[in-house]
Amino acid sequence: MYRVQDKYNPVAIYQVLLLQCGMDERLTALETKIAYLEDMVVTLNALVIAHGRELELLHANKERLEERLAELAEIAGDIPNRPPPHY
Repeated sequence: MYRVQDKYNPVAIYQVLLLQCGMDERLTALETKIAYLEDMVVTLNALVIAHGRELELLHANKERLEERLAELAEIAGDIPNRPPPHY
């Protein structure tokens, strides 16, 4: 019933202990489940913060590239569009 991949699955841990244990063990199982869930919330929060920072950097890079592209388009507009000399 208990699989290796369930080792860090709080729901699986709780279900196994619920079936096999008494009230004290059930309380411990719930506390364990809560601890895993709290850890997951902290981990996911850190991930959201990191993704937010990365998104801000990407947005700033996009803005810089758009400005540079506009500058290059303005410069390229001044260059005559002649065919190369080998034509």
